[in-house]
Amino acid sequence: MDGSIDIAIGTFDDFQVGFHSQRLFTKSYVFIGRKGNQIFNGKLTLDKFLRARFATYHPPAESHDDFEKVLNGIFKSKKAERKVVIELPHGLGIGEIIAGSDLICCIPKRLAINLAKHSAVEISELPFQSPTIDVSQYWHDKVHSDIGHHWFRSLVYKSYSAY
Repeated sequence: MDGSIDIAIGTFDDFQVGFHSQRLFTKSYVFIGRKGNQIFNGKLTLDKFLRARFATYHPPAESHDDFEKVLNGIFKSKKAERKVVIELPHGLGIGEIIAGSDLICCIPKRLAINLAKHSAVEISELPFQSPTIDVSQYWHDKVHSDIGHHWFRSLVYKSYSAY
């Protein structure tokens, strides 16, 4: 990022000198499954989770990659093979696909809460410690003192902090 755009929102770690950032929220992960999916019967164990069939969520901005590394590491450490049936490149349709199948999908908790409002899916905590990732807004020093830009950053912050 070289200052040619007004603002960037996400998880970035390669900014040069002259940039500012503000944490908007911390992202954690859960999984969703169709209401009535057998995975929700009884206590959820790691073994039960490892045997599930998955839809994977791979947004193009690579914002989910760190979580996938953790998840793949868990499968590898348990010598288990992840049964991936479908890969989904964005959030559209995840709720309907999961509600109409016996698949589960690991997604950010904020997305899961929104999907559960409009789809027949249940949300569950993961059977391991969810990694957390800070999502921030970033801007260049050349616009740091601009009153209009400050107003816009404040609006973005308020929008995200409402969750």
